[in-house]
Amino acid sequence: MFVINQSQLRRLARPGLVEFINKLQQFIGTEYPEEVLLEDPKQVRQRLTELVDKAQRYGFVLEQQVTLFVCICMELGDDFDQQLKYEPVTTILSDGNSLPQDRIDRAGELVFS
Repeated sequence: MFVINQSQLRRLARPGLVEFINKLQQFIGTEYPEEVLLEDPKQVRQRLTELVDKAQRYGFVLEQQVTLFVCICMELGDDFDQQLKYEPVTTILSDGNSLPQDRIDRAGELVFS
């Protein structure tokens, strides 16, 4: 019998995710080699998939938005939104009165300037 686990089922339900994760993994490997070079590729893919899911929970769905969100995670840590010292970034990302593009752009400016 062939059994599909929940993680595989979620990936099947999201067309294009595998291709996007491949592109994202290459990009992150170039921009943040210390985050991927010494890690198991499967673990890197799992981490990136989790960060993509997290970006989507913030309302970021465009590739550019998700990529910038992942870069913010690479800079601050995957759980930056749970840390008090990064509350200004989390506040921007969570601002329900702003469009997703405005939020991710403002957060990116704060982190990378």
